[in-house]
Amino acid sequence: MSPQNKYDGFFSRKDTDMGAFKPDPLDVVKSLMHFAGEFPNFYKHENQRMIVAKGIHYVTDWMLGEKAEGRMPEVHLGFAAFMMMLAQIMEMTYEEYAGQTEREHYPFDPNADEDEDFDS
Repeated sequence: MSPQNKYDGFFSRKDTDMGAFKPDPLDVVKSLMHFAGEFPNFYKHENQRMIVAKGIHYVTDWMLGEKAEGRMPEVHLGFAAFMMMLAQIMEMTYEEYAGQTEREHYPFDPNADEDEDFDS
């Protein structure tokens, strides 16, 4: 007799709290560091660019949420510098390497104020 699969339909059930699966934003930064180190030409590949773009988006949303609630998240200076460098690489290579999905989800406006979300 086969045992009952207690995880059957786990992701489709309405009572599953998917928020419990959200990673810590600083773990996302660490993962992006490992990813960029392992795949230094990530910016040339559409799928790898999407992984990085979604990671940047996730961390940025977290930081904006913290600011909106009056908190200043404590982020190591090295992590902040890495994320800025990563975003700059993505910007500099956008026109040449961004795929259709990235262009739809993360349109790049070269005239936008890059720090507009963090202005006081």
